[in-house]
Amino acid sequence: MAKRVVLRQLAERMGIVAAYRPMLTANVRATTDETRERLLAAMGHDASTEDSARRALQALDARRAERRLAPARILIDDADAARHLPVESGLAPGCRVEWRIEAHGGDHSTRTRSGRAQVGSAGRLRLPMPRLPALGDYDVRLTLDADGALHEASQFLACCPGRCYEISEALRDRPGFGVITNLFALRSRSDWGVGDLGTLGRLAAQAARWGCDFVGVSPLHATRNRGVDVSPYSPLTRLFRNECYLEIEAVPELRECSDTRARIAAPAFRARIAKLRERDRVDWDGVRQAKRSALRDLHRHFAAHHRGTRSARGRAYARFVAQSGEPLCDFATHLAIAEQQTRAGRGPDWRRWPAALQRRDSLEVKRFRDRHSEAVDFHCWIQFELARQLAAAARKADRAKLVLGLYGDLAVGSDPGGFDAWAAPDLHARGVRIGAPPDDFAADGQDWGFPPWIPDAIAERGFSDWTRLLRANTDSLGMLRLDHAMGLERLWWIPAGRPASEGAYVRYPTRELIALLALESRRRRLVVVGEDLGTVPRGFASRLARRGILSMRVLPFERRGRGFRSPRAVSPRALVLSTTHDLAPLAGYLAARDLTLRQRAGALPDSERAFSKRKADSGALRSRLGLPDEPLEPGRLAGAALRWLRATPAPLLGMPLEDLLEASEPVNLPGVPQQRHASWTQRLAKPIEELDGQPALSSLRRERTGKTTNGRPSRAER
Repeated sequence: MAKRVVLRQLAERMGIVAAYRPMLTANVRATTDETRERLLAAMGHDASTEDSARRALQALDARRAERRLAPARILIDDADAARHLPVESGLAPGCRVEWRIEAHGGDHSTRTRSGRAQVGSAGRLRLPMPRLPALGDYDVRLTLDADGALHEASQFLACCPGRCYEISEALRDRPGFGVITNLFALRSRSDWGVGDLGTLGRLAAQAARWGCDFVGVSPLHATRNRGVDVSPYSPLTRLFRNECYLEIEAVPELRECSDTRARIAAPAFRARIAKLRERDRVDWDGVRQAKRSALRDLHRHFAAHHRGTRSARGRAYARFVAQSGEPLCDFATHLAIAEQQTRAGRGPDWRRWPAALQRRDSLEVKRFRDRHSEAVDFHCWIQFELARQLAAAARKADRAKLVLGLYGDLAVGSDPGGFDAWAAPDLHARGVRIGAPPDDFAADGQDWGFPPWIPDAIAERGFSDWTRLLRANTDSLGMLRLDHAMGLERLWWIPAGRPASEGAYVRYPTRELIALLALESRRRRLVVVGEDLGTVPRGFASRLARRGILSMRVLPFERRGRGFRSPRAVSPRALVLSTTHDLAPLAGYLAARDLTLRQRAGALPDSERAFSKRKADSGALRSRLGLPDEPLEPGRLAGAALRWLRATPAPLLGMPLEDLLEASEPVNLPGVPQQRHASWTQRLAKPIEELDGQPALSSLRRERTGKTTNGRPSRAER
């Protein structure tokens, strides 16, 4: 068969990688032309024949030739370069050019200047611009008058730092320590069956007393909170938060609404909440229904007494809606439509809705929003209150002098039937999903089910989606973890209907993505951690380090031959953890609890080999931790893990609460369907009010508070 030369040129142009080296092998695996065709089709390019591929290339060239400005220009540590604006195509000498620069966020005054265009080499223009500050992002708008014809052009311009805000700056070169949890897993004596933002704030204050520097949580992204749609790593959207995390008693309207107070204080309702609270697993649908019943009452009270008024609450809501802009209104509209379509029997997946409702910008969606304005406002108000309660939790952490504050998590993608793909169809590729190639963790590869962002579309849209995503996920935080940080460089795209092994890597605009991440990091004094586990590009950790981003290392993965590395051999440029949400807690790892659950779920094909290997691995881990091969008294395993972490040269250390409490149940069994195992529902055994007395936490408190001063600066004081 003849080589598809033009197909391969187009694929290279669109970032499809020709070959990759699988994990732990020397063999290079080439991308097939069939895969190239299907990935290009997902990007919107017909490459089924050489002629169609050639036309697609010509269309790309024509689009670039027609525009006056590139959609975005990202400068790194180079404010002087911003003094000239290159225009993509030339104009006749002497045409008049006017331009306007507007700073985002009101950081700098708007500047307006006009002048005459100067045609440079290659027919391009170089327009002298007013001097810009070293850091910032701006909208540049041009009006060109050429022979009486006006041409409009705009550009997103960002002047970015070379490095993110660094852990050494935050902690003044001492090692930091924190605890990590899944917010839903937290218990308190007053919760409604799921951990909430009020509990998070109280945990932050406790953690500061233990001598911690941060409290980390899994993503707070919105999910459907019912059935199989409960994973925080497979959300409806990465822009907005999960309503189940609201603490109902902290909603201000409850103080004013006696009817609602009476209803939730009624014996039958309190019994309902007590039953949810006592469960070992979160009943997501039960929690959602209970909280919704109270929230609808409280929103009606808010609408009647505060919305549109000059009360402090009303003014705060108006500011939030204005600052959130169209995405908030679109998200609220999407949820309201999903509720209506679910009642109609079509379900919440927008791909099953009538065609007129499948695009956010359709006339029918606008009419729906107008007809159901109260339902839309309800969901806007929920996001307003979530933002307020998260900010309140962050203030509690700050007052307690939790130096790094709250540590958040950004998922790598979102549900194809959720809000993000509905709101931005031109950004999300169709007919493909992202995942991972075959490796030691998953011999057949992994299919995560998410539609990827189209790299070319990210740039064409002026990186607005990336900056919006970062700002939505850094508010009120002191640290941010990027799930599957390799996505900054490349993602594994899998054609629909094909196994994960038949995918290919697609490159992303790494330089620009990291530069904008560094800008937000510096603005907010936010430490960034990139989760770089699995099939990692050669030198990736070093490239992260050069940009001030920490890698991630996890004790069970720190292998050396058949044993485990000395802690002193662990990377000095990483957040080091005892375990993660994708692994069993250490006690469960040693007992092979995760393998037992996989076997029950029918997801452990060679169980004899798996259990035999785990027995050997558990013995090697016990040996590395200095533990005997016998049952351990409470606190001994956690203490040994803490000593291993402390002995590493890492600048940042963390332990999940599950390991500190020596729990054995895994929170997640990757690759096992929710129908076969209830991942993302496991709760902690004890409420936070009883944690101080646990052996490992008591020793942690003595050790940490004895070694750190009481005068540590808070985030507000740094």
